[in-house]
Amino acid sequence: MRRIIAGVSILAIPKSCCDAALGRYLQKAPIGYQGEAAISLGKIGDKSAIPYLEAALPKMSTRGKAAIHVALLMLEHEPERQVSTIIGILQDKKVRESNDCDFVLGYIRDLGPKGKVFLPTVRDMINLDEHAVRATLARLDDEPDKHVNWLIKELDGSNAANAAYALGQIGPKAAPAIPKIIELMKKDASTTGNVQFTVTLPYIGAPAAKPLGELLKDNNPNIRFHASIALQALGADAKDALPLILDAREKESDKRVKQELDASIQNIESENE
Repeated sequence: MRRIIAGVSILAIPKSCCDAALGRYLQKAPIGYQGEAAISLGKIGDKSAIPYLEAALPKMSTRGKAAIHVALLMLEHEPERQVSTIIGILQDKKVRESNDCDFVLGYIRDLGPKGKVFLPTVRDMINLDEHAVRATLARLDDEPDKHVNWLIKELDGSNAANAAYALGQIGPKAAPAIPKIIELMKKDASTTGNVQFTVTLPYIGAPAAKPLGELLKDNNPNIRFHASIALQALGADAKDALPLILDAREKESDKRVKQELDASIQNIESENE
């Protein structure tokens, strides 16, 4: 799935222009976009972004500062200083009692193997936001099966939406949750009941493609619609379901579903060109 900043895909911008464009944007970005812009600069991997990141630090919210320090760690710029600062942010009482905590954990998940240095601190946070913490631990390969299984059980309770979101944040390692999520999508065909699952499955990735393709055979048009939205969001990762998508498109009578299936087919075919 493409990363979008202020409506623009960074994959659509030449790398030589990305750092300057995002760096300038970071200086003026609203709080809600500061983290995305900073993490995108880190993921691009060009160290010419370092001056932009450091220049933006004084103007950032706590959440934005955490993202910048994570981005600088991605770029291997003074890693010991970045690690120490991020741990300090995670241990700050105000951060732990606010929704900033979930955002900071999300930035750490983006670090991949480099994030393992934060495992002791994250483990210590298990009682604060268990769903987000377990997602982070699983993403950092800290007993992922244990955390995924715990979250799957949570899908049956009052915290189903939080559990589904956390499973999506884990990514492909959460593939064992797909059958349960598909079961719940069939059980509740309403828009409200399905919206979180529709978002979660694309984040789990390619393993969700064929199960979603099978849902296109369901008699309920709402279920087919949500399955088609998820397949479209999967982009090229839906390629394993292409035969199911093409068959469903030929038989489909619902205009909403047809539109999503057409977009999904286009995504898959454009990737193979």
